[in-house]
Amino acid sequence: MPAGTSALVSPAGGARAWGSLLRKQSGDPGWLGQRRDQWRESGQPWDAYWRSWALREGLHSGEDIVGELDARFDRRLLAYGPYFFADLAGTSENDERTAIAAGDIQANRIEYVGRRQ
Repeated sequence: MPAGTSALVSPAGGARAWGSLLRKQSGDPGWLGQRRDQWRESGQPWDAYWRSWALREGLHSGEDIVGELDARFDRRLLAYGPYFFADLAGTSENDERTAIAAGDIQANRIEYVGRRQ
């Protein structure tokens, strides 16, 4: 990578993605399993639970992250793709990509390459 160039791969975040994928899980897929269990215990709709959890944890939206990166770097690449498959038992990257393409879930991986301004 040329000097002054940075690359980032990060979760974009998004209620639609997580809720759909976690409903299908059995067993404990790690930290995602904890979100699923806390969501079920909360009695809230997934979107409301996710927003309150993200706010409590101080997480930023993907749009905010990209905006801050754009303020500091000249964007060379911005792409979105599968992110959670590695933590979802029985789910492959292709499974998640297929669900994204079908519109069932939103892409949550942010791939960003930029050069210092």
